[in-house]
Amino acid sequence: MSEQRSGIRPEQRPTRKNALVLYLLSGIGLYAASLLLGVFSGALQGADANLVALAYNLFYYLCFLALPLALSIMQRREILPALRPNPISLPSVLLIAAMALLGVFLVNDVTLIWSIPFQKLGFDVTAGGVTAPSDRTGLLLCVLYVAVLPGVCEEFLFRGMLLSAFEGEGTRRAMVLTSLLFMLMHGSLIGAPAEFILGMLIASLVIYTDSIYAGLIYHTVHNAATVLLQFVQQRLPAAEEIPMDYFTAIGGFPGLVMLLVELALTAAMLRLMLRIFRARAQLRGVRTMQRAQIRLSKGEWALLIAGVALTALMYVTDVINMLA
Repeated sequence: MSEQRSGIRPEQRPTRKNALVLYLLSGIGLYAASLLLGVFSGALQGADANLVALAYNLFYYLCFLALPLALSIMQRREILPALRPNPISLPSVLLIAAMALLGVFLVNDVTLIWSIPFQKLGFDVTAGGVTAPSDRTGLLLCVLYVAVLPGVCEEFLFRGMLLSAFEGEGTRRAMVLTSLLFMLMHGSLIGAPAEFILGMLIASLVIYTDSIYAGLIYHTVHNAATVLLQFVQQRLPAAEEIPMDYFTAIGGFPGLVMLLVELALTAAMLRLMLRIFRARAQLRGVRTMQRAQIRLSKGEWALLIAGVALTALMYVTDVINMLA
């Protein structure tokens, strides 16, 4: 353990205020993009759904994440090393991609198990999900706005600016905080546990490889594989015969037990792969920072609370949609 990571001094890190402003802006952007979509909904009637989704996501990610992030880095170029733009080896790339593919099954199992009690309570757990593309063109567009844009922009925000800004209070605490904020920004009650796990998993890879590119690779491959899996499932002949009741679909309690066993095995395999990266990190001398007390200023607390409140409000909308 060390007070500084890889020689990065406190003044070389993004400030917590700047990182929290970027997070707040990302939350505002979700509402702004939705409002703009509503304004032009009449003109967009009959337009291809994937093209509309692409335009929506381009507006959101470029205007509210990519541009503010780029401006922040340009204004303080000394913070760039703290974002970990370090090269990564080809074997590591391949192992991260394999982890991402395996992680799709982990996330799906967690989400399915988490969904069952809510579905029994009358929640429409399928409300608000991403519509699977129906053709190859739609698949390519969907990969672009579901995998590539989030995989790049979200990683530089969460595992770049936010993780580095809060790492002074301890690497583990920074990982937990940024994973919680990552979960909140997705605004999905059903997806919340999976989003938090995904955030912690990606943060661990970024820490152990000392490279933001590990996060970009995992996030992009994970999302792209999810879209591809939905595309394939939709084209299966028996897809329409699958029961909508998840508990029935998995085979009741015996099926739930098997699902939990599968989840445990998948988690064990991912943990083993993470241990490989951790061992490599120790050999290379990659160090983490000690746990310390987080002391935010009043302004920083205000930004954090505002950002959390803004993104948490999306959960209220999500619950209303599931009960409608």
